[in-house]
Amino acid sequence: MKRPPPYVFVGATLFWGGLAAALLPNVLPSHLLYRTVVAAVSVVLFGVACGARRAGLLLAVGAISVAGVSALAFGLPEPAPAGVVLGCAALSGAALRSLYELRDVPATAPFLPLFRAFWAVTAISGVAGFVWLRTSYLLLRGVPPPRAVDALGGDAGPLAASILAIAASAGLAAGFYHAVRRLTRDARGRRAGDAALLVAALVPGLVALLQRLTLLPVLRAERWAAWDRSQATFTDPSAAGVAAGILVAPLLAIAATGSRTRRILAGLAVALVLLVLADAGSRAGLVAGLTSGGLFASWTLTRAVAGAQEGVRRRFAASLGALAVLATLAFAGALAWPANEGERPVLISRISALFEKGGTPGTGAPDRVLLYAAAAEMFRERPFWGVGLGVFRAEFPAQAARLSGTAPGFSDHPPSLYLGVLAESGIAGGLVLALLLAGLLPVLSRALTLPAPGRDPEDPLREAGAASALVGLLVVFLFGAHLVYPEIALLFGLLAARLPEPRDGVSSRLLHAAGPVVAAGAIGLATIGAVTRIVETATPREAFRFAPRAGVHTLERESSGRPFRWSSRHAAFLVAETGPGVLSLPVRNAGPSRETVTLSLFFDDVFRGAVRVPANGFRSIRLGIVGPGVLRVVVEPSFVPEGSGDSRSLGVETQEPTFERKRRE
Repeated sequence: MKRPPPYVFVGATLFWGGLAAALLPNVLPSHLLYRTVVAAVSVVLFGVACGARRAGLLLAVGAISVAGVSALAFGLPEPAPAGVVLGCAALSGAALRSLYELRDVPATAPFLPLFRAFWAVTAISGVAGFVWLRTSYLLLRGVPPPRAVDALGGDAGPLAASILAIAASAGLAAGFYHAVRRLTRDARGRRAGDAALLVAALVPGLVALLQRLTLLPVLRAERWAAWDRSQATFTDPSAAGVAAGILVAPLLAIAATGSRTRRILAGLAVALVLLVLADAGSRAGLVAGLTSGGLFASWTLTRAVAGAQEGVRRRFAASLGALAVLATLAFAGALAWPANEGERPVLISRISALFEKGGTPGTGAPDRVLLYAAAAEMFRERPFWGVGLGVFRAEFPAQAARLSGTAPGFSDHPPSLYLGVLAESGIAGGLVLALLLAGLLPVLSRALTLPAPGRDPEDPLREAGAASALVGLLVVFLFGAHLVYPEIALLFGLLAARLPEPRDGVSSRLLHAAGPVVAAGAIGLATIGAVTRIVETATPREAFRFAPRAGVHTLERESSGRPFRWSSRHAAFLVAETGPGVLSLPVRNAGPSRETVTLSLFFDDVFRGAVRVPANGFRSIRLGIVGPGVLRVVVEPSFVPEGSGDSRSLGVETQEPTFERKRRE
């Protein structure tokens, strides 16, 4: 394969580095020390990846493995997707390293175009979702969050950060797939791939063990502590369980061959990931572990019975092995697929009852039914480009209320990756996901067939372990959208890179010929969807769909009991009343600097004047208007509270505006 020109590596370095820099302030909580530490670790990962490709991979995998729980270690109440920042920094360093490896022959990465197409559609759908959350009306006028986006009072700010993190996670899968394919071209590189999987298992496993021994504190979000579920070093218990489950088969493959040290470490890692799985209490992790472990065990036994020589014995063993694999998949599908009315299968329910003190919020049978039904309804309403990446969580309460007649008290990610892609990205996302699966499935099947006699025994083991893990993950995707987690996206890319080369058959040639056309059509369809969202949200009606204000924070009370809301630097209020009248907006300048602030007033984008408000001064701004319309207030200067961990950019205290209709003479 011909080496790409230097500008490709320079562009990749700048792209991944720029993406890491852009994600840092937008997906991480506004905690100065935490952001500083994540930035420092990102610089270290970039430098190590530049200097040593293998060491850079191991360090990146270890860092992403602990990133999910890192925010809790800094006293924050919820985990943060720091893994996407660290992963982008590591990929930037790896790209720069490739620039200087002049004699390096690029490795084949047959699924890279499919990964990139899926990422591209995901990113474009993310733009549509971001525009839906913020609305083009408010974006064009510079009005920041807060903005209510659902009936539960959810804010656009955290959901917008979640969209960025989910889109970046899809990029991590593509980036690490490519990076590991380049690394594992020779035996030494493949051993580095083994070491990366060992790191991904040993780091959280050792943390879980030390937590069991009470030598380390159990860091977890408060809602999981109430249900005695542990998340080890992952973003949440579900991610921890799935990661542990899919690592079982690759670790067993490593334990079956190689040096004594590597076999011992792999055996220890298997025990530790089972501990992580047990503490996580994850049904998805259980299904992933049973599927991947069962497939790999069936393949290993079939290989042992078949022997190395061709003949009747080998054909008979291969037939039995195929039946065992099909039986394992059927059993896994039965465990994964919801029963009548969305209930858990009886076996899972009875096993769960032994360990759980009660159901986790949002996972009961009626709730699961609502999640599936709402996703299907969203796809029916917007079949071509969906509602937008990450918008399911915001749209679900309203959809569920229409379907059930009662507003739910929760929201969640889509109940299935496949259904979630259709609901959020429509046919555009479904096409590229189908392309990716069409490329992976024949190779997974090949990796789980008996190897040809004379091959290096380590390679078929690696391939079968990776294939078993990926099949387990694909089964889990039936009832979970776990690709939203950076650590799961990383493992997806690592495992896909260990699969064998596709055979040059009819299906491969058809995919190679039709794939670019289908991907281009899907990207075009997703782009139309994003443009449609921009047009749809350009009106005040969409901007103030759930609340008559934007850029105004939650209700607070002074010591005297007076209610107020802090405004951002730029705030907007919807005036629904019609006809001429006087609009009154009470404000107070309560900033700590005791400076006089200036409020610039706009009504329906027409400048109506400016008002100066002294420190601690009250004003009731009165403005003659003809409603309906939108009042916008721009505060200069704004301030950030000091020493409280509050990073909001605040303007003035406000109360609800009132409208006094003009009396007819």
